[in-house]
Amino acid sequence: MRVVTIKEMKEIETKTFNEYGLSEDFIIENVGIAGAHFLIELIKQEPTNFNLETLEFIFLIGRGNNGSDGLSMARHLTSFGLRPRAFLVFPDGPFSPEARRQIDLAKKFGVKVTPLLEGEQLSSYFEISASNHIVIDAIFGTGTRFPLGERMRELFDVVNEHSQFTISVDICSGVHADTGDISGGAIRSNITLAIGLPKPGHYLSEGGRFSGDTRILTVGFPEQELEKNGDLFTLDKRSVQKYCAVKRNAFAHKNTFGHTMLIGGSFGLTGALSLGSMAALGSGAGLVTAATWASAYPELLTRLSPTIMSALIPETESEVKSTVENDLSKFTVAVCGSGMGRSELTRVTVLNLLSAFKGPVVLDADAINVLNFKEDMGHIRERSFPTILTPHIGEFARFIGIDTKGLLMRPLEYLREVVDALGAIVVLKDACTLIGDPKGQFLIHYRPNDGLAKGGSGDILAGLIGGLLSQEFATSKGEFREHLQAKALRATALGVYLHAEAGYLAAKKYGARSMSAENIIECFPEAFELLEKEGR
Repeated sequence: MRVVTIKEMKEIETKTFNEYGLSEDFIIENVGIAGAHFLIELIKQEPTNFNLETLEFIFLIGRGNNGSDGLSMARHLTSFGLRPRAFLVFPDGPFSPEARRQIDLAKKFGVKVTPLLEGEQLSSYFEISASNHIVIDAIFGTGTRFPLGERMRELFDVVNEHSQFTISVDICSGVHADTGDISGGAIRSNITLAIGLPKPGHYLSEGGRFSGDTRILTVGFPEQELEKNGDLFTLDKRSVQKYCAVKRNAFAHKNTFGHTMLIGGSFGLTGALSLGSMAALGSGAGLVTAATWASAYPELLTRLSPTIMSALIPETESEVKSTVENDLSKFTVAVCGSGMGRSELTRVTVLNLLSAFKGPVVLDADAINVLNFKEDMGHIRERSFPTILTPHIGEFARFIGIDTKGLLMRPLEYLREVVDALGAIVVLKDACTLIGDPKGQFLIHYRPNDGLAKGGSGDILAGLIGGLLSQEFATSKGEFREHLQAKALRATALGVYLHAEAGYLAAKKYGARSMSAENIIECFPEAFELLEKEGR
């Protein structure tokens, strides 16, 4: 699904009104109908959490279109025999013409509309009313303007402290829709009802932590306008199907599914290489080889599955160059960096791999740590084959030379710049993982799971992507570069999705606290099976 900025959403609204002849009040009416039905269905699905007989809907109403949406929802709830209450957060206005109309309509339909003079008034109301309530935040939506005043921050604190269950209309008040930034406070929601399409702020920065579960309200915008253009999309169980291009063939042989080479490991860190190799094998790659330094080789052999071949990384510059140029042609894909160490020889190995290996290269962990964005971008940009980088936030910040805090404030902006400069795919790993493709497409995968915050999780992702790349590229000789890039994006997106899905299944089975990285690989079969079922 497309993800839109404030500007892009306004362009969709303008076209809807000017070119399709629909009116603003038509959209607001649809928001009210869809929102009210959503609330009723929510209550039906969770009868133990909400007692409809005593349940109270408390709407916090702003003075613009977000407030109009909330009042429309409140009015339509009266059709179900409910009597919601609406608090006007800015009782002195000035209200938009549509908000004034919605206030009058709400009163006529029996919604109790009350001016909210100060936060203490709402706090007192919470304290004396029944605890069985749902708060609907319709204060700002995408209209949040920073900085917020002290009165608003106090109001947000009251809601966050007292609300049993909170739903925000479009986006949480206090969260910037484009960046996910907050300034001093925001309403923390259980569910956010995005109008028409999701916004970056639902996932980025602090926005993801405040938005809860983001749902989409279909409210009458022309479908062709919602899907038109755009370069930012969600990666979810519906959209992932277009990245599942490789079909298994029961009559195939091992070479049909490619040969993945994983280069990494060092003394005490060969587990990272072993996990990545098992992930590549578990992805369906036909052959997998793991290579490490001579000093770590005996340790690697004790950890490596007998189904995975082993090799040595050369330990002189001349041998590295010769090996990459002459001995790696049998491999389909090279994955480099997991547990490798940050020595000068690691850097030499990575640079030779980039310059001489004729196939996709996945750079992870130490393979990224030994590079510098400004100094080494040419080595990546000049490659004839796709390059995929899989840094976490700290690695990416070091690579481009900024502090982590600055990166977290504008991750998508920095990602766009780096992807464009490198001509490479970058997977920026976090609770909200971002994928950037040099052809101009960016994906958001949002599925927070603290069970993945374990050593080895990132090594498994790199190996999984490498194994999927092997299957994509096993029969790709002679294809144009743009076709190769499309294959690389498919394998990368599918790998990110499957890794998260397997992580979710492992957390469900073992608990997020107790699961280990090996459990992620253990859940690959079920993750693949679920993916195939969704695609039927």
